[in-house]
Amino acid sequence: MADDFQFSFPRYLTSKKTVDDRALNRVVMDTFRDELNATGVDYPHILEIGAGIGSMIDRLVDWNIVKRGHYIALDSMEENIVEARRRILEWASRRKFQATVHDDGVIGIFSTAGVDLRVEFVNDDIFDYINSMAGGRKFDALLSNAFLDLIDIKSQLPSIMGLLKPDGVYCFTINFDGATVFQPETDPELDARIERLYHQTMDDRITRGAKSGDSRAGRHLFNHLLSNGCSVLEVGASDWVVAPVQSGYRYDEEYFLRFIVETVGEALKTNPGVSSAELSEWLEIRRGQIRRHELFYMAHQLDYVGRKIQVR
Repeated sequence: MADDFQFSFPRYLTSKKTVDDRALNRVVMDTFRDELNATGVDYPHILEIGAGIGSMIDRLVDWNIVKRGHYIALDSMEENIVEARRRILEWASRRKFQATVHDDGVIGIFSTAGVDLRVEFVNDDIFDYINSMAGGRKFDALLSNAFLDLIDIKSQLPSIMGLLKPDGVYCFTINFDGATVFQPETDPELDARIERLYHQTMDDRITRGAKSGDSRAGRHLFNHLLSNGCSVLEVGASDWVVAPVQSGYRYDEEYFLRFIVETVGEALKTNPGVSSAELSEWLEIRRGQIRRHELFYMAHQLDYVGRKIQVR
């Protein structure tokens, strides 16, 4: 990465929150709220896979989607969990909610407006977590955000869906679906080649000896859900769009763009499909566009909500 770029995954996730807020499909999110309420479970057990810094927790409360329940936020990166605990307490204080840290580490969040949450942060890999459950605990709702495109959906979705109770509700959001756009163009042929090669690195990614990515996860997820005994009640686009508005990039989204551009550079730095000179020139042009508030970025993604079909 460039010498002037300080890599921080928690900061990237923080800068991404406002991008996700705009991107998340509100029809899908409203359907999740309605379906969760329709389960009739007064205090649902909810698991979020790949919870990062916990941004989805306060978003669900602030958007009046979830108010009550035992919420487990699972993430494999310890630094994310540390930041998630810090920011959820800060958010509760800002909202003037009562927050209590219990001896077991669970954070209780309560308000007179009806918020009653027990938030449990778990630092673990999802598949290690599944193995540790050994067919035990099942959840009323299952969430993931910008996660399922990082696994091999075909082989690994069945074990994930095994965590959901029959008739339970899932909401899988920000699933990448094969389009990365940087504007203005530098060299149309080079731009197209870098996009293609970058997507190929997603398809070729191996983690812990297994395939772990799909550059068209969004569209492929539809049939994978159906083949795993799930209904799809709503599906919609959730594109990331970051553009320099009149006042420039909003919030910390300039950092978000740098993170994306530098990630492309890291992914392709030894790729034989693009020379080091070509990649260096492309990166310098994109960095300059970000500094001058000229770069427009879009990534195409899809959101899904549905239920695990109960066999009667």
